[in-house]
Amino acid sequence: MNKKYIVSSLLLLLSISGGVSLGTASVFASSAPTAVAVKSDEVAPSSDFIIKFNDSIVLENNAFTIDYSKLPADTTASELSQLKSIVNENNLVLKNNTSNQSVQAISPQENSTNLTVLARSKYHEGSNYVHVYWWGLRIGVKKSTINSIGAGVAIGGIWLPQPLLSKIVSTAGVVLGAVPGGIVFNSTPGLKSVWGMEWQ
Repeated sequence: MNKKYIVSSLLLLLSISGGVSLGTASVFASSAPTAVAVKSDEVAPSSDFIIKFNDSIVLENNAFTIDYSKLPADTTASELSQLKSIVNENNLVLKNNTSNQSVQAISPQENSTNLTVLARSKYHEGSNYVHVYWWGLRIGVKKSTINSIGAGVAIGGIWLPQPLLSKIVSTAGVVLGAVPGGIVFNSTPGLKSVWGMEWQ
């Protein structure tokens, strides 16, 4: 069966059903075919926001800082407030995981804003990791971890509950226990919003 058909059908089903409850949070498919978001006050930064402010962020001493001299001239007070909040949350993740080798800070110059599913002809086992960018997290989960998951798994000090991982891999038209390769996805700290699932 065609992968696009499977993903499209799954997204249609999710949009009709309104999503699946995950305890106190609800996960639903957004209008973007690769997005899974947890309903909350926090919204993942858009790719336009990331691109606009990427050159204004510096990684120094394992912490992100805002270079105010490089902020775009049209930066609004609301955008600056959001930028500060995002940077502070991701710095907290770095601070709380200084000795965890699965967590790595990625400089803005190495930043990837690719938010689409990449269809690859060959799947890989992948690896478990957390990359911390100024705009959020990029979490990798290897195939064997996903296929043998119980209630969830902790990677880099971040708890990934089984229902959330199930919802993420379902955007690719597969189920837990039968994942053909490792996955990687973007997230805000605390997994309040998740998007951009790809195969490793």
